[in-house]
Order: sequence, then structure tokens, then C-alpha cells
Amino acid sequence: MRIAVLKTGSAPRHIRETHGDFEDLFEGLLGQSGQQWEVYDAEHDELPDMNEGHTAYLVTGSPASMTESPPWILNLLELIRQIHATQRTLLGICFGHQALARALGGVVRRNPQGEDIGTTSLTWTPSAKKIPALDLAPQPLRILEVHEDNVSSLPPGALHLAFSARTPHEIFALGDHTLGL
Repeated sequence: MRIAVLKTGSAPRHIRETHGDFEDLFEGLLGQSGQQWEVYDAEHDELPDMNEGHTAYLVTGSPASMTESPPWILNLLELIRQIHATQRTLLGICFGHQALARALGGVVRRNPQGEDIGTTSLTWTPSAKKIPALDLAPQPLRILEVHEDNVSSLPPGALHLAFSARTPHEIFALGDHTLGL
């Protein structure tokens, strides 16, 4: 399995010094023997070609704002649309979650309640019962968050899986191949 990590920024220096950067954290958390992880610097417009044979894609977090539209973000959004259209596995985390939503027809805005920093409890929606693997997830699920923007409207056809007190759309799925959290 070849996994393309679309790196959209770097973790804060103190995190990088202790735990590594985003690609290190995700490979350590999600990686399995036999996988090939390849990092692309999406923030500097380095994106994989769709013909390179990747079976899965991961879009990382970023200090950038998904409410802005520099060329590298627009190019990333187009690639996300292409990946989703081919039904390859696509995971977006934090900024990546917002990028998936925006690319696929959702809306991302600054959170009117301000920045979300700290540990947050997510509440599963009734739709989460449609995904058997989520039965194993804690109720409620507690996560660490740092973001100013949020997905205020999901893409058409998205399955809304979780929300929090300050963020209406914390986790969503589109089909069985695209997940934003």
C-alpha cells in the first residue's frame, strides 16, 4: 500500500522536537508493516500525480486558514476532488478535514465562537451507527483541538458523524472512502 501524505504545514517546533512533524506522528499512529509513506509538501505546491499509484491519501493539519485561497490551497482542493472522484481512500485531519469539506462542496468559516483550543468532547450523531467500527469508539470521544475555522456546512451527501459544543461538524464521511475529522 502506497500512502501519499499531503503535508499542508508543520507542527509547532516543540512538538516536532519531541515527537516529529505531522508525517511522523501519523505514520507512527496509523502506519502498518509493508506500507510505503511518501510525503508531498502541498504548502509549497508539491503534489502527487494521480497516476503515481497511491492507494490512500492523508491531508494533514496546518497553521494556514482554509478560509483563504492562495494558489497552493486551490491546487490542493482540485487534487482532493480528483482523489475523491476516483474513490481512493482519503483522510483529512484538522485543516485536512476542512479542506475535504471545502473541496467537495461544504462551507468552511471562522468559528463565530472564536478559537477552539484544548480537550473537547465529541458527541456521536445517530448516523455514526451506520459505521460499525465506530461502535468501538469511546462515548463521548475526547480529542485535543486547536483551530479557528470550522466546517459550518457539510458537502452534499456527507454523513455527519460527530459534533462538539463549539464545532457543529467534527467528523464526516462521504461514501466508504473519504473521512474528515
